Amino acid sequence: MPETKICNLSFDELKELIDIVHEKKLYKFLMKSSGGELVIETHKDTVITPAVPVNAAANGSSANSTPENAADTGILEIKAPIIGTFYAAPSPDAPPFVTVGQSVKKGDTVMIIESMKLMNEIQCDFDGTVKEILVKNGESVEFDQTVITVMPIR
Repeated sequence: MPETKICNLSFDELKELIDIVHEKKLYKFLMKSSGGELVIETHKDTVITPAVPVNAAANGSSANSTPENAADTGILEIKAPIIGTFYAAPSPDAPPFVTVGQSVKKGDTVMIIESMKLMNEIQCDFDGTVKEILVKNGESVEFDQTVITVMPIR
């Protein structure tokens, strides 16, 4: 009996693709080929950690270290869950998803990160006010890079 293929992929190739999607923390992957269409969707994850104060680098501490007062600031970070290109808006002529000073709610789309020609909408996991957008539209972002800081609603 011939091996069943999905989108011209063998079972082993499909398993490897699923592992890559999971490893890269993509929440949606779409592949179209002459063999059909394949969509892999996973749980959306936005990484949130206490922010490092801006003056941490000025006082000689490492940007990767967590200062003792970081948790006291109450500022949260929305980090890039994947490597890619940051887009502040859904299209070049559309307004940005968020601006500094704007209120955001849990579930609001705050940016798009394009990775491997896939547009990944990134959502906020909490309510708050956008404090700072640290990346310019069209710039590259690294995995776990802080992109937006938010002051939570208390």
